Amino acid sequence: MTIKKDKRPIPIGISDFKKLRENNYFYVDKSLLIKEIWTKAEVTLFTRPRRFGKTLNMSMLYYFFDSSESSAKTLFNGLKISTEDNGKYLAHMNKYPVFFITLKSLDFMNFENFSVEFNKRLAVEFEKFKYLLESEHVSKYQKEVFVRIISRQATPTDLRSSLQFMSHILFAHHKIKPILLIDEYDAPIHSAFHTGQYEECIQFMRGLYSDALKDNTSLEKAVMTGILRISKESIFSGFNNPDIATVLSPNYANYFGLTEDELKNSLNEYEVEKEHEGVKHWYNGYQFGKSVTIYNPWSILSWLHNDGQFQAYWSNTSSNELVRSLFVEHRALLQEDVFKIIAGESITMRLSEDMHFPSLKTNCSKSEYFTLLLHAGYLTVKNKEEDGYYTLKIPNIEIQSIFRKMVGDWLAQFAPNLEENISLLILNALKKEDMKTFEKHFSNVVLQVMSYHDFAKQPENAFHCFTAGFLSWLSHEYEVRSNRETGEGRADI
Repeated sequence: MTIKKDKRPIPIGISDFKKLRENNYFYVDKSLLIKEIWTKAEVTLFTRPRRFGKTLNMSMLYYFFDSSESSAKTLFNGLKISTEDNGKYLAHMNKYPVFFITLKSLDFMNFENFSVEFNKRLAVEFEKFKYLLESEHVSKYQKEVFVRIISRQATPTDLRSSLQFMSHILFAHHKIKPILLIDEYDAPIHSAFHTGQYEECIQFMRGLYSDALKDNTSLEKAVMTGILRISKESIFSGFNNPDIATVLSPNYANYFGLTEDELKNSLNEYEVEKEHEGVKHWYNGYQFGKSVTIYNPWSILSWLHNDGQFQAYWSNTSSNELVRSLFVEHRALLQEDVFKIIAGESITMRLSEDMHFPSLKTNCSKSEYFTLLLHAGYLTVKNKEEDGYYTLKIPNIEIQSIFRKMVGDWLAQFAPNLEENISLLILNALKKEDMKTFEKHFSNVVLQVMSYHDFAKQPENAFHCFTAGFLSWLSHEYEVRSNRETGEGRADI
């Protein structure tokens, strides 16, 4: 399959709304999110997996509201927001000072290094507002703080109060309350968890966000995005009714990712609608909110960009590492359920809407681990049960391949004496019906990897889940099913 070159270019890696619209890149209209932001809560947090369009949506909000972007009217021509409710929301276009900062890839190795890098990012954004140094409505002391930040000499106190400080001086100068946009608000927290700096990081981030968002009378709206909702006790305590929309929330479900109709329209535009079933098999399966079917936009755009080659495009090293390391560390607790989902089965688990990182490290429970998998995009909800319980499954073939890699790492960790590429050797022997080779090496894997304790309570279940998970490596060539009726009987696998 070859994508026709006369179609709109595909925006791989482009998250700047203005660049995308001015260069006529392919774009799925999500502009009605502007209406939702304006008519609902003062503070809104969206949590979605990586590569689901969070940054692009934040960029769209920036260009719509920011008073310095006078060319924005042309960017929104033809989009739904321009005619919604007879165009009433256009009255807010380019009417507000907007401070937009991203914390994406901002590491927290230690507070000193983090302070330097955070100051750099603040300085870049403060540069856009240098005119405030000439404002008669900004005090001498405030100008001194501004200069310290823009010259990258900020104190820890300056950094902590920086977002609140900017909202105050913007309001003082413009007499219009500003809008605050924070993209990937939780990125430093993820990094700090890996480096053992969680407590120091969370203390700073709690102060940063509380100062900026709690009872801030100089703020019109604030919008934040991230991957996880950090527990209220850790960071959101005392906030005034923020609207927090996770993958489990009923609101905003269709604004991040592609719906079924949006996918069909996309395939029609590039005249590859005949590939719909293949795309659905590889990339479909996410259920957000009230059972809204969602596709990962990064995967679909990458598939189009690569002329329809079906392969795993969605991956993120840092999030994969957290999922993998926790699995390796707590394998006795988690492996049976992980092998079940790799084998295509569903599991039922009590979930939470937020994450408490310290307990992941010290006393990881099944509930916490699978909550992490869900919010990070590795699982999706099949059914909502009662009392906080959900039935979960792997959404598609693409994600299944990531789990296979994770289990491969686990095999290498706990069976270092196994031959390199042992999984490939075993599976090739099975496909060639070379049962002598298969039996020899598969027995070796079981003996080195599995423990007597795995079989202590339900021995067949443990072996069954391991074998089904192992054979899922063949799922791109064969249909692997577990405990399904076949003819007049039932095959284990």
